[in-house]
Amino acid sequence: YGLGWWVGEFNGHRIIGNYGTEFGFQSHLALFPDDGMAVIALVNLFDPEAGTFYAYDIGNGIADILLDGTTESATQPPTTALDDITVAKIEGLLNDQMQPNAVPGYAMCVAKDGSEVYSKGFGVTELGG
Repeated sequence: YGLGWWVGEFNGHRIIGNYGTEFGFQSHLALFPDDGMAVIALVNLFDPEAGTFYAYDIGNGIADILLDGTTESATQPPTTALDDITVAKIEGLLNDQMQPNAVPGYAMCVAKDGSEVYSKGFGVTELGG
């Protein structure tokens, strides 16, 4: 840990990251240098009473999906497009977070080499009350 960055391991992959919260906002940045991948989750939600770090959970969930549960570094760069199964897993992760956590919606963008590969908006969901 130094200057706000930590170095560790995520499912057997080297990770360098930073995360934090401020009232009403959370961020999670995870770099996977050996895999040529980064995951960034920015969430406009923070409930100190719930003790849940949504950006961290979402970021790690997406990283797990994109690494496909592998425990070895990639031998070749990721493809330039997401297949339908990967998209469905990511959309499922985000949709599963919306209702129980009272998140009214999400926007997601996946980029590779500075170009958008996938983007979509999710929600607005019924919050009840």
